[in-house]
Amino acid sequence: MDWEFTEDAAFIALCDAFRESGESSAIEFLANGEGAFHFQDLAQNAAGEGFDLSESSALDDFQQEVIDTMEKLARSDPAELTLNGRSAEVKADFFVLQSFPASLD
Repeated sequence: MDWEFTEDAAFIALCDAFRESGESSAIEFLANGEGAFHFQDLAQNAAGEGFDLSESSALDDFQQEVIDTMEKLARSDPAELTLNGRSAEVKADFFVLQSFPASLD
């Protein structure tokens, strides 16, 4: 399966809400109502893409990857950020993840 959660609309909404919340910790944000809502939406999308998150260890691993990515986005200069070989930038108050390779080699 080839699914990048960073390109999913639910992840983009999650990052946007995290940034707007002013919360400094992604894990704390996911513990509140809005963060939990967006993460649940993202987890449902992952299941729809064929990822089995029914075991707690798989869900924990997925959640940790999401948290790490959210915190990386929050700490990074958008002009220099790359995720999984893709460039990312902030436009019009939300994250737009562009699906082009960072290197054109």
